[in-house]
Amino acid sequence: MNAKTLQKLLNNSLEIICTIDESGQIVWINEATFPVLGFTADEMIGKQFIDFVVQSDQEKSIIAYKDILKGTSITTFESTCWRKDGTTSQLNWSVLWSEEQKLIYCIAKDSTNQSRLRQLLDAATKMARIGSWEVDLINDTVYWSDITRAIYEIDEHFNPTLENGISYYREDYREFVTEQVMNCIQHGTPFDFEVPLITAKGNLCWVRAIGQPEFKDGKCVRIFGSYQDIHDRKVTELRLQNTADNIPGAIFQFILKPDGSDQLLNLSKGSIDLWGMEPEDCMADTSIVWKQFKDGGDYDKVIESMQMGAFTQKPWFCQWRSLRTDGKLRWHEGNGRPQILADGSVLWDSVITDITDKKLAETELRELNLEIAERARQLAISNADLDQFAYVASHDLQEPLRMITSFLAQLEKRYGTDLDDKAKQYIHFAVDGAQRMRQIILDLLDYSRAGSTLEDPIKIDLNQIVKEIWALQSKLVIEKNAKIKHDKLPLVRAHRTPLKQIIQNLINNALKYTMDGVQPLVEINANNQPDEWIISVKDNGIGIDPDYFDKIFVIFQRLHTPKKYDGTGIGLAIVKKIVENEGGRIWVDSTPGKGSTFYFTIRK
Repeated sequence: MNAKTLQKLLNNSLEIICTIDESGQIVWINEATFPVLGFTADEMIGKQFIDFVVQSDQEKSIIAYKDILKGTSITTFESTCWRKDGTTSQLNWSVLWSEEQKLIYCIAKDSTNQSRLRQLLDAATKMARIGSWEVDLINDTVYWSDITRAIYEIDEHFNPTLENGISYYREDYREFVTEQVMNCIQHGTPFDFEVPLITAKGNLCWVRAIGQPEFKDGKCVRIFGSYQDIHDRKVTELRLQNTADNIPGAIFQFILKPDGSDQLLNLSKGSIDLWGMEPEDCMADTSIVWKQFKDGGDYDKVIESMQMGAFTQKPWFCQWRSLRTDGKLRWHEGNGRPQILADGSVLWDSVITDITDKKLAETELRELNLEIAERARQLAISNADLDQFAYVASHDLQEPLRMITSFLAQLEKRYGTDLDDKAKQYIHFAVDGAQRMRQIILDLLDYSRAGSTLEDPIKIDLNQIVKEIWALQSKLVIEKNAKIKHDKLPLVRAHRTPLKQIIQNLINNALKYTMDGVQPLVEINANNQPDEWIISVKDNGIGIDPDYFDKIFVIFQRLHTPKKYDGTGIGLAIVKKIVENEGGRIWVDSTPGKGSTFYFTIRK
């Protein structure tokens, strides 16, 4: 090959080729410098090579240049050089010193793109916290990258080995990691797992380790891979999983593929309570879940609802029966939102909850409502009968009594002079009995109507009610020289007429059942409670034996004869009925000879 041909070949090379003398001056350079650096060969020949090197790389370039002149062999060298337009290019140099010619022969390859890609890769791995590692089984050496060392939180002087590397894994995972590594070395099985380690500084860190083997002549010579810090992501996953496992029901993702097959993903522990099966078993074979739907009898209903949701892309909702393997029939409710994936599959992010108790409650409520409706119907009939009875009692029953009383009075008036004392006494007994019977009928009417009111509840001043009742009882008050005592009584919300009837009956009893020689004293008080008022009416009368505390509130139950205390024994029964109709309670506290205190409540 002649010199002209060689010169042409060198100039057509894509790589920069040049010679540099002992002074650092560029002696010759090919034309490849123009596309790489933008300078022509003539612009660079005769110039110092260091003038084309950026300031930050000049020191290391001069050191390398001097080492080459001393005979040091440097096969490759990287430097950043200026381009004519002010930008830079990364050059990868191969150099050779010729002692005979006193020249340095250089070949430079433009590695700018590769360098930028490497810088981007380094930045990405730093941001993603991905390090590398290698175990050389032939030379028995272990390499950890800077990021791997940072994940382990060890210093630059630490000498890693396969054994001490595994020892950093949390104790409950070491056996698992050892098994994965040995399978990789002995059987060529790659691994990819996520495990926690305890760093050199004692911190917990979740990592993802990926490894694969390299075999030569049937023997594993090295294993290598990556190491990533996934602690933040893993902690979040574990928290979310813990939340999902503690939420009632099962949370999961369901995928229905175009070919009709399906897949269950990320199923929470709720499957145990829901279907009596572990999440892993359900995800491995969805047919065991579908079987419970089919056995429950609502499989077609569920499928139809999901197909409709997939077609309309609207939220999915369905309720169905599921027969568990333990024989229990349960009601379930599903909710989810469908989305179509790139391959045409439909994915639901869903939750299924057990609503058996809710369904049972609904059934019981329906039955209760039917029962209430039937009782209301019967009550309406009973009320109609009661109204008819009231009409009969107020008209038909009283008419014969009025006739008896009238004719007996006429008999006594017309034949009084012809009757002896015994006959007159019989007439008196008959008239008295008829009058008492009429009073009983009137009392029955009062009892049947007690508590019935068309009034609306209003605010009532108890002080005014007591004042009105005391005035109505003025004749008896004056006759017995009775006194009343009460503090400032509250405003209450109630029906006025029934409330007045309660207090009037209690005050009337206090004035009726007095002891001879003792001035009657009636005390009325109100006790404020969170949800109610407790009103008390106290007297200093004859008192009541505790054995009769319940009896006195029963209709027509009397503790005394009519000769001693008049009345039919219906007053307290009416009071009790009114109090309970108003939503309150009534009771008594008494000691014979020391008076009685009646208590009743008014709801706030």
